[in-house]
Amino acid sequence: MQQHHRVAITGQGLALIETLQIMRADVQVEIMEYLSPDEQADVVQGMALLAKAG
Repeated sequence: MQQHHRVAITGQGLALIETLQIMRADVQVEIMEYLSPDEQADVVQGMALLAKAG
């Protein structure tokens, strides 16, 4: 039988997650500058799919 566990994220944990998400987004934008227009379109499409799934 599978057990389900709940966890709680503290305020500090939420702040850390938010900081990491901002850092990831900043790097993603920087990398986009080095991609071709077709590659940029692929990345945008992938990000849209992830957002829709989330």
